[in-house]
Amino acid sequence: MRNADYWRGRFSILEDSAHREAQKTIQDMEELYLDAQRSVQKEIESWYARFAMNNQISLTDARKWLTVGQLEEFHWSVEQYIKIGEQAGLDAAWLKKLENASARFHISRLEAVQTGIQQQLELLYGNQVDSLDALLKKVVGNGYTHTAFEVQKGVGLGWDITGLDQKKLETLLSKPWTTDGRTFRDRCWLNKNDLVGSVSKSLTQGLLRGDSPAKITTAIQKQFGVHRYKVRGDWSTPKPPISTLLPPRNVTRIWMLKWWKSLKRWIPIPVPFVVGLMVR
Repeated sequence: MRNADYWRGRFSILEDSAHREAQKTIQDMEELYLDAQRSVQKEIESWYARFAMNNQISLTDARKWLTVGQLEEFHWSVEQYIKIGEQAGLDAAWLKKLENASARFHISRLEAVQTGIQQQLELLYGNQVDSLDALLKKVVGNGYTHTAFEVQKGVGLGWDITGLDQKKLETLLSKPWTTDGRTFRDRCWLNKNDLVGSVSKSLTQGLLRGDSPAKITTAIQKQFGVHRYKVRGDWSTPKPPISTLLPPRNVTRIWMLKWWKSLKRWIPIPVPFVVGLMVR
């Protein structure tokens, strides 16, 4: 039987691999943030080019109603947003809001650009939630398989490995991991609401001051930077949550107790010892 240092070393390698996967996903997410930031900048620049006089637009002018032709174009854009949103599985509340907007006869210039901006942010966070789900499922699935392999190799015995129960996996991933009782998905949507509010505030305050589009987009870029940093912090710093999702502490603990009962007649080592080695 392998000693404690062996087990710690092997499972340390598995956990390091999980964190490398997380870092790769974080890098991908930062690219999505930059893409969304550029899209929002284009929305604002296009809006200014259409309505501003001498590169400025007051909050009063921004709150003027769209003309009949502009409203028709806005409705067409909203229909496209809805179609894209349904394909991307965006938040139902946002899709309902879009449906309501498509039926309105009075839309202000400001509401039009805010709708375009929020669509970009909804897509951003929808992609983030999908990336997070994929990451966690990969981490847990790989951890389960690799843990089984390491245990078999360590004890010198082989047996058929039961497939990972997807329902139990979903249950595991839906458990809160922070002291405020939020899940990973909850944290994503909370961050989205914060960013939507921050961007809207920067836009409105910039219009109130009569800022140029360049100054407003710079302020919004800073908000994106803050939230990009927050995402990296949420996904990379909470090592205990990541490690608690790994099978050595959750899935495999139950699994080991089951098969150990049938093996302990040949391997005279108490269950708590081996299970304890798998918990950091």
